[in-house]
Parts: sequence; C-alpha cells; structure tokens
Amino acid sequence: MLTDLPAIVDLHALLVSNERREGYDPDADPRWSRSIEARRYFEKRVSGDEGIALVAVHEAMVVGYLLGGPRPGASPAVGLESVFVAPASRRLGAATALVRAFLEWCDASSLRPITVAVAPANAGAVRLYEALGFAPRTLILERRG
Repeated sequence: MLTDLPAIVDLHALLVSNERREGYDPDADPRWSRSIEARRYFEKRVSGDEGIALVAVHEAMVVGYLLGGPRPGASPAVGLESVFVAPASRRLGAATALVRAFLEWCDASSLRPITVAVAPANAGAVRLYEALGFAPRTLILERRG
C-alpha cells in the first residue's frame, strides 16, 4: 500500500547506512533512499506495477520490508532486491515471514529462477536465505581502486 511508502523509505535508508557501516557496500549512499529516482522505484514495487513490496508489522508499526521484482537481462528471472528489519525488531521471525511471502508470490506468478545477492560477510542473511532454499551459484569478485 502506498501508505507504507514512508516507512519503506526510512527502513531502506537504515539498510543502506547499515551496509555501509558494516562494510558490505562501502559505496552505498543513504541519501539515494530519499531521491526522486528511489521514490519512482519504490512506488513501482509498492503499487505492484513492477514487482512487489511487502511489510512486516509488529505492534501496529512497520518494522521491516521486502522489495522484489523482475531482473533485467536476457533470461527471465525474479530478484529479491532488498529486505530489512529494524534492529529492535529482529529475532521475531519478520525476515523469514517476508521472504516466505515473497517466495509464495513468485510461486503464484510462476516466476523462476529466484535470485538474491548478498554480501558474503552478512552471515545472518546468508543463513536466512540458505534455510529458505537458496544456494550459492555465482561469485562476483570486485577490485576497487
């Protein structure tokens, strides 16, 4: 729902800040989350026009979100693009519930393959995805500087 958009934007900014701080993505820019480009992207997911946006609610507050949609390229694929749960609301099963709901949406839409990119050092996320049936397939190495 579009009413969830402000919470998704705020949580996405927290995700990007966390990825930068933890070294998962040192080039991540938390300001992007509040850009016009980001708003268009979020709106396409939230509206269902291009993908899906899901939220996790705890005690009447949005505490997590997931965004996913078609991956551009030669072969059709769908990607889990981002998922984040506020630190104070972790360990309640919200991320697992979000990913399961996303997988159900993919199944209902007959979308395959389902991909997710995750920083190898993000052990918690890797464990979550592996527990839900994802397996490593491609390793991308990057040289900086």
